[in-house]
Amino acid sequence: RKVAISSPYTFRQLSSPTQMLLGMGVATDDVIATVSRLGDVAAGSSERMNRLALAYGQVMAAGRFMGTELRQFTEAGVGVNDFATTMGVTAAKFRQMMTRGMIGPEVVTRTLERITSEGGRFANMNQRINKTVGGSYNALMETIEMGLGKAGISMFKSSGLADGIQSLARMFRDQIPLIESWGTTFGKFLAPIISNFQSILQFGSQL
Repeated sequence: RKVAISSPYTFRQLSSPTQMLLGMGVATDDVIATVSRLGDVAAGSSERMNRLALAYGQVMAAGRFMGTELRQFTEAGVGVNDFATTMGVTAAKFRQMMTRGMIGPEVVTRTLERITSEGGRFANMNQRINKTVGGSYNALMETIEMGLGKAGISMFKSSGLADGIQSLARMFRDQIPLIESWGTTFGKFLAPIISNFQSILQFGSQL
């Protein structure tokens, strides 16, 4: 929630890449910072951030950085020169190493950290976008939604509704056998009606 308030993205837009990265093996302790950096690079586009998260997750899961993921990053504005600079090699040398499977996932992580840290071209991009009218509106809406959500939970707990709903659920579970028997009886009642109706339709089609 805090990331959503301080960025141009909504909480729901951040949830998808977060769950994706967790599912692909990114550590829980690292995922928030990673999503924040990917959000900086995506520059306010949730669609671009999802593509970046997919590419990053694929690299982490595979344990190496290959051409498919490089194209995905390039489309989002992070090209071969960015990764080559991180390694201190030329772009041509980087491509040679990539074709041999010599580029590990740490290169991608270090590159994202470099280009989104102080001095990098994507540094504080989320905060910069958030200062625009659209970004400020999003932050306001997220703050209101979070506040209403907390208020709703508190009201739900204090009113005793939670206990009432749980009691209703238990009562419903206890009556499942009876409900099933009603369904069986009703089905037996409907069967001859449906059969007769079908016979009438067949007779009518022959006229």
